[in-house]
Amino acid sequence: MTRVLFRVLLGSSTVIALAVAVVSVSKVGATDPVAWATVAASLAVVAAGASAWTSQRVVEMQEDVQQPNPVPVLDLRSRYQMVQLRITNHGGAPAHDVRITWDRPLEDSDGKEVLLGRDVPVPVIPQGESASVLLGVSHAFMAKHKDTTFKGTITFRNPSGRRFSIAFVVSGEHERQALVHDEEGPKMQYELQKVPEALARIAAEIAGLGHVLARGASEAPSNNELQLTEAPGQTEGPRS
Repeated sequence: MTRVLFRVLLGSSTVIALAVAVVSVSKVGATDPVAWATVAASLAVVAAGASAWTSQRVVEMQEDVQQPNPVPVLDLRSRYQMVQLRITNHGGAPAHDVRITWDRPLEDSDGKEVLLGRDVPVPVIPQGESASVLLGVSHAFMAKHKDTTFKGTITFRNPSGRRFSIAFVVSGEHERQALVHDEEGPKMQYELQKVPEALARIAAEIAGLGHVLARGASEAPSNNELQLTEAPGQTEGPRS
């Protein structure tokens, strides 16, 4: 409201200054120095108004950066072969009491409606943080929804309690014809998760082999036993 009022007052001042300049020239005459002095004063007012408008825009942009800015997206890349609804706060302050109203209900790959931010609001999303919910396997979600574009309204409060309401659009259509793995990172991380299990299997195999070798070594006869054992059919030689 303050921004609108400022713009109205600034615009009105500019219009009045220009009107005074036009009336002065038309009434007094273009050859009268008083008229041109009035025009100069009016132009100074217009210049001051333009400068004030620019300064106000800078202040407004700085205020906007410091406000919370939760943005919903359909995330098909963060998790390997998974799709999520993710609400990320890109603003400069925490977003409180985050609620989402869908024009068309968003359903996961199993046909269940997504409740994140709908029935129960998200209490707070700190700046730079996200709230997310799994929607299922990527190809199953894309196969279920012939149109993955959903519209809605997200409402939230800033730390001072002021409520904001912003319309948004989320879509996964840009991923429908895309490569399944356009980046190697998620797949590599998924494969790396299998390394501890593989190492555990290798360790179990090595331990089992060690037990077998140890048991075989304990059952084998010693060298002394081999020397004391007489070969079958061996006879004593003649004496001299």
